Amino acid sequence: MTASTREEKIAYLRDLSARIQQMTTGAERFVYFAGLIAAATVKIGLIDKKDPVIIIAPYALAFVITYQIQMYTDVEYLQGVREKVEASVNLTQQEIILLESVVITRKYRNRLSVTLAQVFYGLGMVAFIAYSGVRSYAHTWAGVNLLFWNTLGLLGCLALAGSAIYELRRAGAVVDAQITNSMS
Repeated sequence: MTASTREEKIAYLRDLSARIQQMTTGAERFVYFAGLIAAATVKIGLIDKKDPVIIIAPYALAFVITYQIQMYTDVEYLQGVREKVEASVNLTQQEIILLESVVITRKYRNRLSVTLAQVFYGLGMVAFIAYSGVRSYAHTWAGVNLLFWNTLGLLGCLALAGSAIYELRRAGAVVDAQITNSMS
């Protein structure tokens, strides 16, 4: 390996690290956005008893949470690429610290608090979906009970979120397989 190739790989690793940090920060901002939607739903929908807000709240939450999961999936893909590039370069301890590889490991990103937060999100989403169904039962749209249309929409939201979660869970293995196949 020539010195310039090593330097190019280290420059690429720095760029990947910056992109990963930006995407992680962006994904964290969606936590606040989901919290605002939930708080507004509780205030306007439950306290002020505005049924339309309760009925559509799960859609807004599903889109926000799905986009957040997609951002985390992109981070997972980039981190997989970063780990492969790091493995191909003999980094010094100082270079490793500068690239934060010890801090942003897959094990760290999937720690217990992250898993529990995801469970909390899921339970909140299920509660909003259930209450949306209950509230939509009393309304009609185009001569059909709104519960029918709402159920179809909510199933679509769950399918969207489920596919995003599936992609996130497979992200690390997919990157490893794609890099291994492209190198052979």
